[in-house]
Amino acid sequence: MYAGDETSGVQQARATREAWPKPTERRPSIETIIEWSGEGEMEATDGCGGIEDDGTCPHGHPSWMLARGLI
Repeated sequence: MYAGDETSGVQQARATREAWPKPTERRPSIETIIEWSGEGEMEATDGCGGIEDDGTCPHGHPSWMLARGLI
């Protein structure tokens, strides 16, 4: 892998995060996010539940794990 490839990946991730809608719910604690992940019931930043840890809800809001950069 070239250094440019890694930079490109970081830039793509940043562009994706900036394209997501702004959260409509308060940011949960890391402990809460870990609990949701363990239960398989991650919430999105708009409160939609039951999404994958690395997914988005039907409204385009990312999971809190994605939004917080945990995965």
